[in-house]
Amino acid sequence: MSPSTATTAEASAVTAATPWVSSMTATFNEVLTSNSGYRVDASTASDFTGTVFSTASAVYPASTKLTVPGLTSLTSYYLRIAVLNQLGNETRTAYGSQVYTLTSLTAPGPGSFSDYGTRQLRLSWTAGGNPSGLAYTAQASTASNFTGTVSSAAGTDLFQNLFTGLQVNTSYYFRVWPAGGPSWSPGPVATYALSPSTATPLFSAVADQALTVSWTSGGNPAGTVYEAQVSRGADFFSQVVVSSFTRNSSAGFTGLTSNSVYYARVRAVSHGGQPAPTAYRSLSSTGTLASPVSPTAPFFQAVSNESFLALFDSGANAAGTGYVAQLSTASDFSVIHAQVSGVMSAGSNAAPFAGLESNRRYYLQTAALNVTGTPTAFSQAALPADRSTATFPAPPASSSSTVYFTSITFVWSSGNRTGTTYDILVDGDPGFGSPDASATTSLSSAAVSLSSNTVYYARVRARALEPGNPDTSYVDLSPAYTLPEPPSADPPAFLSVTFTSATVRWQARPVSPPAASSETCSGYRIQLSSAQSFTGTVHSADVAGAASTGGSVAGLAHSTTYYLRVGSLNADGAAAYTLMGSTRTLVPQISSSPVTGSTELSVTPPYPEVRFIRVSIAEKTFAVGTPVELNTSVAAELPPLAGQAEFAFIGAGAGFSLSAGGLQPTKPIPITIGYELPVGVDDRLLMLARYDDTSHKWLTLPSSLDRGAKTLTGLVDHFSFFAPLIVQPGTDVSAVEIYPIPWEPESGDSLHGGSVLTISRLPAQARVRVYTNTGELLDEGTAGASGVLHWDGRNTRGHRVGTGTYLVVIESDGAKTVRSAAVIR
Repeated sequence: MSPSTATTAEASAVTAATPWVSSMTATFNEVLTSNSGYRVDASTASDFTGTVFSTASAVYPASTKLTVPGLTSLTSYYLRIAVLNQLGNETRTAYGSQVYTLTSLTAPGPGSFSDYGTRQLRLSWTAGGNPSGLAYTAQASTASNFTGTVSSAAGTDLFQNLFTGLQVNTSYYFRVWPAGGPSWSPGPVATYALSPSTATPLFSAVADQALTVSWTSGGNPAGTVYEAQVSRGADFFSQVVVSSFTRNSSAGFTGLTSNSVYYARVRAVSHGGQPAPTAYRSLSSTGTLASPVSPTAPFFQAVSNESFLALFDSGANAAGTGYVAQLSTASDFSVIHAQVSGVMSAGSNAAPFAGLESNRRYYLQTAALNVTGTPTAFSQAALPADRSTATFPAPPASSSSTVYFTSITFVWSSGNRTGTTYDILVDGDPGFGSPDASATTSLSSAAVSLSSNTVYYARVRARALEPGNPDTSYVDLSPAYTLPEPPSADPPAFLSVTFTSATVRWQARPVSPPAASSETCSGYRIQLSSAQSFTGTVHSADVAGAASTGGSVAGLAHSTTYYLRVGSLNADGAAAYTLMGSTRTLVPQISSSPVTGSTELSVTPPYPEVRFIRVSIAEKTFAVGTPVELNTSVAAELPPLAGQAEFAFIGAGAGFSLSAGGLQPTKPIPITIGYELPVGVDDRLLMLARYDDTSHKWLTLPSSLDRGAKTLTGLVDHFSFFAPLIVQPGTDVSAVEIYPIPWEPESGDSLHGGSVLTISRLPAQARVRVYTNTGELLDEGTAGASGVLHWDGRNTRGHRVGTGTYLVVIESDGAKTVRSAAVIR
């Protein structure tokens, strides 16, 4: 028979080794080979050359563990696993680590806790007689059987550990053991609690002898114990302290003193009372309520149309306790209409109310105020009828009324409540012999079927809301006239229209009313407006007398369409209007141009007395490009001839203005006017004049007249308003006027400058001579028909005179006067 053979066994491996005092148990991988056997060896030598301790071989063991016996305690051993085939051949695999057998170990020695915190604890211990070099494991858990949250630490010769990341105010159990030895299990020990936080609101259910204080956990877990305290002393020492322990976030306190300030504080107690509680958290203070107060019969005194006294009793409150009394027009006090507060006396008290609405029912409630101003629950009288009253009605006051042709709406004002009933009497007789009576809850009443343009009288009173309260006396309202019938149109409505005015006409109403009628009026009102509805700016003029048929309105804007209405006026000045058409004011006549060398402006003015106006501007009078403007539409702006009786305009609005953007000419400018004077006017009296803004006077200018061509030419050295004037001569040399004084020809001043000295109000043909102070004749001349003479400041040889004072000798009809003139150059 041939020798037998077998294949080599597969390798296995030790996956874990558990040491014991005199043995080791190895856990290994099972190799699924038929009839395979296993053996675990242990040796103090890594190459297994020394003594080898082995397990008994096992074929298909019930478990994948084998124990090596006979070892020496506290000795380092190497392990290997051998897999045997059917013929006993081995495949060995070494375990990669040394394994120590155990000795007779003890639990670690008792230690202590330190470094307490809200989320940490430090645990310390001793070896407890165990040799050095052992691995220790320390654990903390919220459950005594360590099934809860576990925090672990391990290390060789580890004798203390700081456990961090723990839960706030939570009890922890601990255990510490050396590897293979028994454990030491201290605890439970708790982490610190956190200080509670303030809540909103801090206080609730505040009564006269009780209150509840609230807080929030501040991060403490559910079940934390809190100690809350209240005291009337802020130091929680000088007054009695009342404490309450609770696991809730609020605590109620009873048996307190009424109307007193109480201070509150709270702290969290660490779980199990260890370690010490947190510091107290101040929860501010509040006051317990005062005792209730109640209204007392008769509840109200001294009732008037805007005030009364409300009565109440202080109850158990001491004198000096505050109170508040409130009024409402609603029995449920959903809205508070008036409130007064003050300090009570012991017993009966009266709260004064003023400024109330007249003829209004008010309900009363009262409360006491504690030391912090907080009211008690409001006390009300037993029945709404008892705790309410009505103020007296206030007398009405006359207001403006609205009038029509045959009706008047009389209006009044009042401080009474809405819905007050008013009685009104209307009569054409001021003695109210047979009035028409009516009642209304509004502040107006319409009287109808009246006669036009007739005065009517009215009186009104207010009825009291509450029976027993007095009605007001009748108050006379302002009498009012009904409107007259409006005037009729009398085409054409517009007689004349200018730039800024319009003259209109209409058919007058009868001067006196016919029988059984009242169609007359007191006068008329003319109104012009740029809006057909007569909103916005309205230009108006009144004309007296029922027989008037026309009138004028001024102050209009040029180039504007205006609508006209004329109204008949009653005796009160109210008007009944008739719309009479529209018109458009005239368009201004303006000539303007920038200066480009020699420049001429020419305009045909809108007034008939002047045919044309021509302004000739020579070169270098203005800088090139200067804008100049000639405007003949200045009727509304033309200054009046105030105090200058010798002057007269040749026609209404017959003037013009010159402007150059605020600049003035550097030399005189000729202005030529073609005139067409009314019959009977002497054109020899015609002169051109300039208005001076400084003196507010019209000043004549050097003028020349061409009677054949009907032209007037004047020299202008200052731009302003201009007008051709009819100038009357003086009648006596004593009225002569010389201006300007002093004369400063080169100054450029609008009043004292200019090219000539003017001597005016001279009698026609008066002789004028100018002398020096030494008697040298400088110049002479004769006044024209207008009584005006201009001196250009030169002597008879054409030379300019210098600065000085000169004598002006005037003679006429044997009369003589001497004046002086000052020249400054």
